[in-house]
Amino acid sequence: MTSNYVTLKPLSHDDFIVVTQWNYDPKVTAFFSERTKPEIEHQQVWFNNQINDTSKQKFIIICKQQKTKIGLVSLMKIDVINMNCEIGITIGNTDFWGKNHGKDAMHLMLKNCFENLKMHIVYLSVFETNIRGIKFFEKLGFNHDGMMRQNVYKNNEFISLNIMSITEIEFLNHQK
Repeated sequence: MTSNYVTLKPLSHDDFIVVTQWNYDPKVTAFFSERTKPEIEHQQVWFNNQINDTSKQKFIIICKQQKTKIGLVSLMKIDVINMNCEIGITIGNTDFWGKNHGKDAMHLMLKNCFENLKMHIVYLSVFETNIRGIKFFEKLGFNHDGMMRQNVYKNNEFISLNIMSITEIEFLNHQK
């Protein structure tokens, strides 16, 4: 999948080192649930499970101009019966924050969800404290569905998660 700014390629074993770096960069993971850094062998097992899990699709985001891996966009909990899935994005290379690359990657992935996977609705959760992330998803056409109050414990406090979603019709209308 390709767009103006990015190419999405399926996650592969070649991406292990860069994804591991992103997963444990405090700046990148500020809005991730708390985690401890496992031994490299455990990280490799986790990574292999991500690649082999058929309920997920994970893609490396590559900047077309610089041919650099800059992030990861993922579909999780793919439910073909109820036609829904969860989506998530991480721009691991902080030099690309606030640029159009994340927007392009999400647009490609949403298009894939609705056109190829035949999803009806795509949802996500975002920390209530991640104001930049919430605005990003709103600009893409996501709507606020509710909140999971005090769902994540991080940095000695409970943080609520905003639940947001977009239907196929909303996605198509937002493109006009």
